[in-house]
Amino acid sequence: MKKICEKLKAFFANKDYQLLFLLGFGLAALIYILIEPVETVKWWVAMLIGSLLSSGVIVAIAFGKKQNRKEKKLHAGDIVSGELGVLLLILTTLINIR
Repeated sequence: MKKICEKLKAFFANKDYQLLFLLGFGLAALIYILIEPVETVKWWVAMLIGSLLSSGVIVAIAFGKKQNRKEKKLHAGDIVSGELGVLLLILTTLINIR
């Protein structure tokens, strides 16, 4: 249990992961906020569009970072941290159901 806590602490202490988390949530929330007021679009469609576009950007950034690293390896933490931000948007929109 102690190892798991240490790994989680190290994961969330990484500045790149924090930025990707905020980018994932922020971009998905921005797209959701821009699309949701349109009367012909349901809330879940706006959430789905925001989540998918934000997920695509996160994956593209992770692959871009892979190309710029010396070892040319894809770090799963880059994608996981961004997708946790997207998951946060999904959970907040589910809580805010009218």
